[in-house]
Amino acid sequence: MKTSTEAGKGTTFNNPIDLLLHDHEKGMVQLSLLEQAAESIRVNGFSPEAFEQIAATIRWMNTEVRKHTEIEERLVFPLVESHMKSLAEQVRGEHRDLWDAFSDLLAAVKEVEEGRLHGTSIRNVVSIAEMIVELMRTHIRRENTILFPAIRQLLSNKERQDLLEAIQKAL
Repeated sequence: MKTSTEAGKGTTFNNPIDLLLHDHEKGMVQLSLLEQAAESIRVNGFSPEAFEQIAATIRWMNTEVRKHTEIEERLVFPLVESHMKSLAEQVRGEHRDLWDAFSDLLAAVKEVEEGRLHGTSIRNVVSIAEMIVELMRTHIRRENTILFPAIRQLLSNKERQDLLEAIQKAL
């Protein structure tokens, strides 16, 4: 059973929550790279290497994070809404905040790439990147420590297997 997104291809999971946690682990690595790139620009000024790392993180977010978020929203959250509606709503709100920040980062990076620079262009890229790092880390921690353990307790073996199969199909 190959059951994870790009970062985990070739890895076998028997539990859908383990698959999602694996994606989160890969995400934390990407967030560290984004944080390092933003910090490098903030401390040392613009560098093509750091800017390219930010662009690479944007590509990762636009593919892997988007797919992961869609799977959570479409397949995972509906299973828990009847039990933990407020938590599901909170996590959905965090997804919206993340995608709003992502859109802002995309626009700021595009300005720089197209040479439409103004005094705060690079600073905007850095501050939005740092905000995304914080938003995503907080979000991942909430899912890992509250949402996913609750789901493990709520789902029957059949529901767990059905969810795993649905996620596999979505990948």
